[in-house]
Amino acid sequence: MKTKIFGFFAILLSLFIVACDVIPENDRITETDKITPMKKVLLLDFTDQACPNCPQAAVVVEQLKEDYAADFIPVTIHASPRNLPLVTSDGNAYDVHFGTNKT
Repeated sequence: MKTKIFGFFAILLSLFIVACDVIPENDRITETDKITPMKKVLLLDFTDQACPNCPQAAVVVEQLKEDYAADFIPVTIHASPRNLPLVTSDGNAYDVHFGTNKT
């Protein structure tokens, strides 16, 4: 019984010793110089043309394109059971293969 109590207090004491420091809110973010990518980044956006989140995502993608220029390659593939202008047969084939429209 004494061993269990000792073990409990040893663990409790070690948690106090290695606990995280409190970092002031103003010191949590450090600004850095512009990042120079070593490779190109491909962003694949697999979506439905009527996606309600896509307009907000497009704003982020545009900012990434501005920041990383030729090192950032965004690609969007639209799939939908509906016949919409941006929906492609390839997108629908991916949809069937990966089962993304299954509910």
